[in-house]
Order: sequence, then C-alpha cells, then structure tokens
Amino acid sequence: MHISDCDGICSAALILRKYPNAEITFWTPVNIVNTDEYFDLVVDLPKPKNAKVNIDHHYTNFERLKREGRLTNTDKIDPKAPSAASLLIKYLHLEEDIIAQEIEEMASLADQGKLTNENLILDKLIKSSIKDHEFLRHLARVLSQKGKRFLEEEKIKQAWINLNKLYEQIKKVLEQTVDEFDLPARILVINERDVVPYYMAKDIAYMFFEKKGTDAVALIYNDPESPERTRISIRVNSSCDYINARTIAESLGGGGHIKAAGALFDSEVEAVAKIIDAMSNYAPKNAVVYIRLKGND
Repeated sequence: MHISDCDGICSAALILRKYPNAEITFWTPVNIVNTDEYFDLVVDLPKPKNAKVNIDHHYTNFERLKREGRLTNTDKIDPKAPSAASLLIKYLHLEEDIIAQEIEEMASLADQGKLTNENLILDKLIKSSIKDHEFLRHLARVLSQKGKRFLEEEKIKQAWINLNKLYEQIKKVLEQTVDEFDLPARILVINERDVVPYYMAKDIAYMFFEKKGTDAVALIYNDPESPERTRISIRVNSSCDYINARTIAESLGGGGHIKAAGALFDSEVEAVAKIIDAMSNYAPKNAVVYIRLKGND
C-alpha cells in the first residue's frame, strides 16, 4: 500500500475489511519498483516486478506498464478512476458494505482534493506517522471496523488530540502568510524546506486557491523518507484548466494526476531551478513568483 496518503491507507482498510488476517506492508513509489519481494496484491502504487495483481489509478503507471508490455488481464488499472480504493472495492466485491462505502468515499474525496473533516484528520494522522508502520496498520484496522467513526477509537483519538495542537499553530502562521501576500501572481513556487512539517506541506496551496484564486502552486519540501532529498508537489486549482500537474511532474521524472502530481530530487538547488523553469511555461505574461518561507529563527 502507498504509505503516505488517504487512498493507500483506505485501500489497506478495505483489504482488512474483506480479509482481517491479511498481511499489510507500506511502500513508497520509488522503493517498491526496486524491490524483488513477491506480492499477491499491490494497490495505489506502481507495479513491481513480482506482483500478481496491481490495482491503481495513476496514468504514469498505466502508460509505463503498457510500454513495457507488463499490463496483464489480472491488473485493474484505470486512470479515470477517482481513487485506487474505488477500483479495489469492486475487486473485493464490497460495494454493498456500508463501512466499505464510507472508506472508499474518504479515499476518493481526498484524492480529488475535497477535504471533509474526516479525511483531513485522516490525512494528517497518516502523514505525521509515515515512519511508524505499526501505527499505520493500527489505523487501517480501525478504519476497516469503524469507517468514518475511526476517531472513536482511543489510541487514534489521542494521537489526533496531540497532533492537532501543533497543527492549529502552524495553520495560523500559514494563513497569515497567505493573507499578507498581495502580488497578482497566478502561479507560485513555495519553498517550505526545513520550515513546514510534511503533514502540512500542501495546506498552503489550498489556502492560496481559496483566498487568492491562485491557479497553481508548486511546493518544495523535505522528502519524509529521506529528509536530505527534496520533494516537489504540484497542485492545480480545480477551476484552472490550462495547467496539467502530471505533465509537469513527468517532465521532471515524476508523475501523478492532472490536478496533483510530484517529483523527487537529490538537490534542493536543482529542484528549485527546474520547477520554476517548468512552471514558467504556463506563465508567459505573468512571471512565476517564488516564495521561500522562513522559520522562527
């Protein structure tokens, strides 16, 4: 399962809903394509060399498998699907299960950038616990049993209470940054490295969409698995139809969806230069504005 988003954890929950004793492991897209391990089912991730079934909705994975001749009749890959969970629930024949429906809905809304209160909390819990696989497995199991009521479980509830204190503090700082921004830029590149924690890295993009009507934001931050590396996430406003995040990410060696995509770099300097150059292709009249967020020091 994909380790760092709602779709991955919700997919794990659907599997546990169907098969409570299933063994769940979490991977990043980079790590799983390089492993020799064998899998019965790989969901919301690129297909590794030794996988019986791949269920996914990423266009980049779909095209790669077709190009390499590795797309089989057992794979269920549809780039038009709103989430991997929306494909998985059918594969597992759980369409009539109410809890499974709730889990799939959370995954699909989150992957479309439509954050309800439940999946916003779920997303923060996942991203803040990316190195704690035992907690993620516990979270998936609770989801499989309670669906949207996952916060009723005591361990999950306490984890959110602790996390929410810091979340609200950082949220206020980010909102102030957005409110004070007065340039008429349609496209922004925001460098958050060493300032904003991973679980809040993308929040400022949606604040700019809501408060300033910005068309697209490219975010630069520490990779959660290897903090010395630099990750880029591109987010496009739902009202913007002239920017394709996936096309930009693919030009940088990454991938994703039309409205949300990303890439990974070894060098921060290279990441900044290349994403500004790539985003500039969409702003011939309005230069891309680069913002480097500052810490408290």
